[in-house]
Amino acid sequence: MVSVIIPVYNGANYIRQTVTNILNSTYQDLEVILVVDGSPDNSLEICQELSKEDSRVHAYYKENGGIPHARNYGIERATGDYICVCDQDDVVQNEMYERMVDRIDGEGADICMCSTGQLINGEIVPFETFPDSTYVGDEVRRKLLYPVVFEGYDIPGYESVENRHPSIWKTLIRRDFYLEHKLNFHAYVSFEDDLLMLVNLLAVADKVCTVSYRGYLWNINLNSESHARKYIADMGLKQRGWVDDICASVALSEADDEVQKYVRQVTNCKVFVDAILNLCSPYRQEKFGDIRDYYEKNIYCYDFKEAMEVAPYAQRKFPMQRYILKSLSQGHTYRSYFVARTLVFILDNVLKSKLMMKLDSLMKGN
Repeated sequence: MVSVIIPVYNGANYIRQTVTNILNSTYQDLEVILVVDGSPDNSLEICQELSKEDSRVHAYYKENGGIPHARNYGIERATGDYICVCDQDDVVQNEMYERMVDRIDGEGADICMCSTGQLINGEIVPFETFPDSTYVGDEVRRKLLYPVVFEGYDIPGYESVENRHPSIWKTLIRRDFYLEHKLNFHAYVSFEDDLLMLVNLLAVADKVCTVSYRGYLWNINLNSESHARKYIADMGLKQRGWVDDICASVALSEADDEVQKYVRQVTNCKVFVDAILNLCSPYRQEKFGDIRDYYEKNIYCYDFKEAMEVAPYAQRKFPMQRYILKSLSQGHTYRSYFVARTLVFILDNVLKSKLMMKLDSLMKGN
């Protein structure tokens, strides 16, 4: 049986269709665990109705604690042989679970990942593509783990023709494996839980299989929490735990000292960029005079010089990393801030254009 965990928050407009798609899958041995995370709308009533309509659906309510806690809450109540997560407004394609279960069972793998797409105005745009393949031992690290950790960077000796994205909803996990390694979702700010979980999974997995079937569609919703860009005070400071967690997970894979050094450098660079982008939040009350102090507390005091050694490796197709870091590595505090503001303005307009989204996907080779 497959247990599908779905956190629900202000999901009244989406959750019925999302659950219906899952229940209509070609694979029927399912349980859908809906965790209403203190939602103020009528999501709970809808989830309870769904549970009455189909015995495979189970609805729970908990006080608001965020997506990672809701996922953990659901997994604790899962009874399936496999677990996976789904976001409340995304689309699971008809054969996703059937193809993934057949593959993971046939290969005896710990986890399975499928290809994904973006859903833009009802049209599917490829997002991440996998071959039908199986990876064992060191192949898991080199072909899957390092491309995720080094996403956006051409690290010498670890370059990848594919950019692997830190999304967790494409992943089917053997429940025994999940419990054996005492895994759990967590975040230090609000959005790192997918990356932390995927890196941990790939660091300890002995065998991973992938399917080319584009089973999961990420619905691009500009009103969702992931696009809100809320301002977080001292974000770089709060993300230090994220850096340490990523490095600790990679160490579990018995990576050599060179890899572990690169991992810390790249992860620090990504945190620095996120901290600067945080200043561009529309919810921040503009105080230009505070910028230098913010950089000192959130960027310059955390292995800054060592991290900047990998800044030249940032790829052109990841402009947030490449161009912000270029100014930052040259010591231009205010220039890096204005570069970030310019890129955010461009990105906000790109996200509103379906054509540009398609071009972005094609440019990334997906």
